[in-house]
Amino acid sequence: MERKHMPSRKDSGKHFRDTKAHKQARHSSRQEQRQRRNSRRQQQQYADDREDFDDSGKTKDENLDGLDVMASYVDSESTHEGDDPYDLMPDLSMDAYEQTEKDEERVWEHERQNHPHHRVRNTFLVILIVFIVVLGGFTAVFYVSARNVYNSSLNAVSLSKDIATSFGEGNTKNIVSDVQSFSRCLQSMKDETDKPIWKIAQHVPFISGDVQKAIDLVDIGQQVSVNVVTPVAQDMDGVSVQSILSNQKIDLDSLNQLCKVFSDVQPAIADADQQINALGDAQFEYLNDPLQASKARLNELNTAAVNLGNIAPQLPAMLGSEGTRTYLVVAQNNAQLRSTGGSPAAQMLISINQGKFTLSTFKIADEDYQEGQIPLTDEERQIVVDLMGTDADTEQQDVNVVPSFPRAAQLLEWCSEKNTGESVDGVIAIDPIFLQDLLDLIGGVRASNGTQIDGENAAQLMMNGVYLNQSSESKHGNSDFAQLAGLSLSSVVNNMGRVSITDFVRCVWDATQTNHFTIYMDKEDEEAAIERIHAAGEVNQDGTQPVAALYLNDACDSKLDWYLKAQQRITGVQYNDDSSVTYTVDATLENTATATAMQNNAPEELVGDNPEGRNYGIVLSCLIMAPTGGSISDVDARLTTDKDQSNVSLYGNNVVTGSLEIDPGETVDVSYKITTQRGATAPLQLYMTPVAQS
Repeated sequence: MERKHMPSRKDSGKHFRDTKAHKQARHSSRQEQRQRRNSRRQQQQYADDREDFDDSGKTKDENLDGLDVMASYVDSESTHEGDDPYDLMPDLSMDAYEQTEKDEERVWEHERQNHPHHRVRNTFLVILIVFIVVLGGFTAVFYVSARNVYNSSLNAVSLSKDIATSFGEGNTKNIVSDVQSFSRCLQSMKDETDKPIWKIAQHVPFISGDVQKAIDLVDIGQQVSVNVVTPVAQDMDGVSVQSILSNQKIDLDSLNQLCKVFSDVQPAIADADQQINALGDAQFEYLNDPLQASKARLNELNTAAVNLGNIAPQLPAMLGSEGTRTYLVVAQNNAQLRSTGGSPAAQMLISINQGKFTLSTFKIADEDYQEGQIPLTDEERQIVVDLMGTDADTEQQDVNVVPSFPRAAQLLEWCSEKNTGESVDGVIAIDPIFLQDLLDLIGGVRASNGTQIDGENAAQLMMNGVYLNQSSESKHGNSDFAQLAGLSLSSVVNNMGRVSITDFVRCVWDATQTNHFTIYMDKEDEEAAIERIHAAGEVNQDGTQPVAALYLNDACDSKLDWYLKAQQRITGVQYNDDSSVTYTVDATLENTATATAMQNNAPEELVGDNPEGRNYGIVLSCLIMAPTGGSISDVDARLTTDKDQSNVSLYGNNVVTGSLEIDPGETVDVSYKITTQRGATAPLQLYMTPVAQS
């Protein structure tokens, strides 16, 4: 049978591809391919049949005549009646074989040139199928492992909270059990992240970053378990942390043991805190939630350990371990603002001997002195008396217009010793907001008139209720303030044993950071320790870490500052050529009182002097202080003054003073600019006198 020659691209030309003749040629080529495949099968079948013949010419299985077998095979391949069946026998010569190979090469070349995408497509599909199968298996295995780590991380965070609670309550038995569970939980997470599947996942795009964060987080948790939690539990075994606080006393031996334990592990805490902060944020919620929770808990733990270490060497002596200490306790009333917080309306003496507290009674602080008798410096007198118009040089209730609490405390000490003849070792300033937070921990106390004072209403009763709920002629609000403040503080001291030490420390710490609780110590090393824990209320003197301050002072002898809301924010930043930075600061002050309420027989102690002349509004004497080495400019015209303030400074810092009136229901915005010193290494921070409605 004649074989047709398949047309090549060379013979047909490029235009031949899309013609009908080209399609027919392709069809003919496929027929030829089928014929060649049949021919090869026939050759193989013929060879197999020959192998089945024995020497006698019979088949091995059926002993048939060999010619009969061959004839039967050939006849079966005959397709037309009358054809010579032997013509259908494949040409078994070498020339025919070589021609077949050449034909196949031409077909292969045709496919390669005209349909290369078929091979690429098929290869891609194979690879894709393999990839999907492998990826599916990897994803399933990794998902199960990651889910185990996630569940264990939630359990670890929960256990860390339980440990802190047990620690604060002095429950040693629970601490040991929780620490063991915590260690097992961390080890389980470590075992998971050490599996090979996690090593592979570190190289998978999109998830590799979070995978590495998860591994690092587990490693950090393991370090905390081994180097912090376990040693603390072992060293505090047998020591009741709760015994540190008891009614009217702090156990100094237990306190010293606690300080030593945390001093030993503080470097490990700091290292873990640094590592976890370096991780940043995770993109997946399942990882980011435990990561952020762990960050917050480690940061809190590190802050507590650092501050405890900063004050631990001096703390026992401050609590009377070397002899009785006597401190002046000042209750500041934020309803009548002063730079350091509020008017020092009530004062008492408190003695501490070997950790045991003895309180006297709060008394009104309203003594007056001869002009110039209170020992202000010339610089302080120029600012707070001459420019601001206060009576800080003659009246005890005005001395803390001076913005530096250490200096105000020294002036308060002078007044106290002048009045009582008894020297003190330092000053402790509290306010109704701090007392309310303490009452929230220990429970309420009932006043002599039956009023319940607690963690919900103490601040309002002391700063507003005692003045509002009296006749217009009565002036016993300050004495009521002193009574409630003394009653609240006595209740706290007498019931300290009911409070978790961790809750107590957290409450005190929060108050120091918001300037609702400040301390001054006469001894320099003790005052330095107070400064290190940021409880001193001093004026910032580091120009590289700039702080701008807005100090507010009542200027109409009222208690209307209870209704004041105030906040500051930075609204603009300009980087100067000399490497200084200029910040635009906006202060918003709102008087939440209503004119109707103030005009309807409001007591004189509440509304102050000449209320009609100022529309029953709030009048403030303000002091703006620039950072060390910085300056103030572009002060809003609303902050009025008729005094020359060019080149005025206090404690080496540039200051500007002015008066501000805010009518009932009015909101006032005051702006000014602060320029830092050259080369300040940190952005500007803002400070403002703490107000009642903070």
